Amino acid sequence: MRFWRRPLQAMTDAFTTAGFRVAVISGPQPDPAARELFPDGVHDFSTRPAFLFFVVEVPPSATGPEDRRVTRDVGGVPPGPGTG
Repeated sequence: MRFWRRPLQAMTDAFTTAGFRVAVISGPQPDPAARELFPDGVHDFSTRPAFLFFVVEVPPSATGPEDRRVTRDVGGVPPGPGTG
């Protein structure tokens, strides 16, 4: 895992500059059991983001038409119909 302490705008700009589309940004919440284990710290973890998860996608225009996808022969299994 790589830690990257940058403003949110810098992170989203890095993904879009690389050609990705940001689909989801989420900040996970602590497990409910954490309230019993860490009663003094759970409030901070539930109100201040410590981790952000990004789901990024390649925009359809960047991949081209579906029938032009390139596939590889993996482990002796031939590509399916319409690929190649």
